[in-house]
Amino acid sequence: MNNAKIKNDIEKTLNLLEEIAKKYDNGSLEHEAINCAAKALLFVHMRGIAKQFKNFMDTSTQELSDTQREYLRSLGIYEE
Repeated sequence: MNNAKIKNDIEKTLNLLEEIAKKYDNGSLEHEAINCAAKALLFVHMRGIAKQFKNFMDTSTQELSDTQREYLRSLGIYEE
C-alpha cells in the first residue's frame, strides 16, 4: 500500500469520525471516545507507522493466542 493511499484512507476515516461525533454532545462519553480514536489515528500517521497499523488491523481479526489472553487478563480487561 502506498503512502498516498494510506493518507487518503486516513482522511476518509477522520471525516467519517467527525460526522459520527456530530451526533453526540460535546463532552459525552461517545464524543470523547470518537475524539480519542481520531487523535490515535493522527498519532499513527504523524509517527510514520501507518503501514504497521494497517498490518495490525488486517491481522487483528485473528483469534487471540493464550499469551495475549493472559496479558489482557493481567490488565483486568479480558474475561472469557
